[in-house]
Amino acid sequence: MNLHQHAPVVTTNAGNKVRERLCSILKEDWTKLGIQVNYRPVDFTTLVEKLDQTFDWDAILIGFTASPEPHNSANLLLSSGNLHLWNPSQEKPATAWEAEIDSLMDLATRTLVEEERARHYRRIQEILHEQLPMIQTVHDVVHVAYDRRLENFERTVWGQRHPERLQFSE
Repeated sequence: MNLHQHAPVVTTNAGNKVRERLCSILKEDWTKLGIQVNYRPVDFTTLVEKLDQTFDWDAILIGFTASPEPHNSANLLLSSGNLHLWNPSQEKPATAWEAEIDSLMDLATRTLVEEERARHYRRIQEILHEQLPMIQTVHDVVHVAYDRRLENFERTVWGQRHPERLQFSE
């Protein structure tokens, strides 16, 4: 069988109703676009094995824990990261754009100037959108409520700015 003639398989972990539904929606949408895919849920252990050991997958829908701090995704974004899913187990970046991401991650960790860090992380997002090694399907919307007596509250995408300055007014 010619490998280029089979329909790609999208996989997620069986029993996760949200992911199973998302896979069904993706399959329906791709079919409308003329893209034939097969959907095959598997148990979570098999999914993880395919993802990071055998690399036997075409497309996987899975969630990664995120935080407001972008560098917490280093194990996914860095070419040497243990969760780097495209071109896995690299000794050095396989592509120029992966090398650029590595460099930008390094630059972002070397500065505490928020605008410089933000510029580096924005460029990483641009590269990911250009190259599409992964497609982010959903993202949490976070709303923060606080009492107006709380002074020096400055929420950023990385969390609370200068938490040591927080205080309540009388």
